[in-house]
Amino acid sequence: MQRLLTVGFNARSSAWLFAAVSLLALSATTTPAAATTWCVSQNPSASNCQPTNQNPNPSFYALPSQVALTAGKPNGLADGDMVIIDPGPNPYVDCSLWNRNITITANPYMSGQVIIQYDPSTNKTNNCYEGTTHAKGIFVIADEGGQHVTVTVNYIEFENADNRLQSGGYDAAGLRISAGETVYVTHDEFFEDQNGIKADDDPGGSGTVSVTNSTFLLNGTCLAGQTACAHGIYAGEINQLFVDQSYFAGTGAYPPFASSAAPNVIQSRAQNTGIYRSFIVDGVVNGWPGRSSYLISVNNGGNVLIERNGMEKGAQSTQPTAIGIATCAVGSNPACGPNCTTNCQPLYNTTGLGIGSNSFTNDDANSSNIYFVNNYYPTSYSNWSANVCSNTLTNNTAKTVYGRYQNQTADYPGFDNMPSC
Repeated sequence: MQRLLTVGFNARSSAWLFAAVSLLALSATTTPAAATTWCVSQNPSASNCQPTNQNPNPSFYALPSQVALTAGKPNGLADGDMVIIDPGPNPYVDCSLWNRNITITANPYMSGQVIIQYDPSTNKTNNCYEGTTHAKGIFVIADEGGQHVTVTVNYIEFENADNRLQSGGYDAAGLRISAGETVYVTHDEFFEDQNGIKADDDPGGSGTVSVTNSTFLLNGTCLAGQTACAHGIYAGEINQLFVDQSYFAGTGAYPPFASSAAPNVIQSRAQNTGIYRSFIVDGVVNGWPGRSSYLISVNNGGNVLIERNGMEKGAQSTQPTAIGIATCAVGSNPACGPNCTTNCQPLYNTTGLGIGSNSFTNDDANSSNIYFVNNYYPTSYSNWSANVCSNTLTNNTAKTVYGRYQNQTADYPGFDNMPSC
């Protein structure tokens, strides 16, 4: 599907060595070698996919959900399996729940794009309503019998995840990840979803979401007249969110809602957040200007490394800060400890906050009061000051870094945009 994309920024980055922060960067890991191949196609006679499932005989399936529903049945979907989806002349209109350690991928040997769309209808028989996913998302990743799973999703486009008509909700997702699962998202696209990706809180602090070489366009919505929002990526209280070489534009732009609130492009409550070599911009997509709040909001703090990204705030942005650190601490008690419960549950201690070699452009001509980074960490926390180094800032950016805490503003030491660190 063609996307008309206009972005007013230039991305510049330089080599940067940052020794002060130690953050585990995930390698490109995949699930175990496939034991069985499952094939999904709209035209099996033209497919080169070779199914090896015995259910009871090798066969093609018309929808991804039909494969997912075999899990737990004799000869059904099992750990290590591969699900291959052919591109079709039409999008697959379907939702499915996956609870095995598997890889789901578009057929790499056929031209065209695999597009899976959410069915927003109120027909209670469709899988996107009262079926396997309960209006949570197009793909839902969940555990099996309390055992967390690892799933890899490759080369699939998720479109139009929207459950307003069904439940009045605002937070359906292209990819919905239950508490504690590990998901690798590679070369995928998320288009016009309420959330592109949403990962639920895990009380045990496990779970990893890794996003590489993926595209997020026109995601993020807010309920009309309310402050509740869905985002481009929302990571709950999990172990780690890792984003690398991905593209975000038009967040909050479409569909238009009569709300004063605005979504964040990336919102992370993970204990470890790493965002690298990506473009995170408001931009203009299909004529719709992005109107995000924060480009990156790391709500609960923790270990943060944001490096070599190109970022831009557009004229419709509603938030004067590009990157917010420990944003849930706004207005909290300055003496609040590691188990802070005032707006932050919890506010993590950190071993390092590093933001370097990024480019940031402010394209909001109506405001010069724009901040690249706003660090809300209370000074009672160890290592609360951020190292902000070697960033390129253009167009009316008033301050590099601002510290805000208990509704007071002040410049804190350690926030200088130094040429190197």
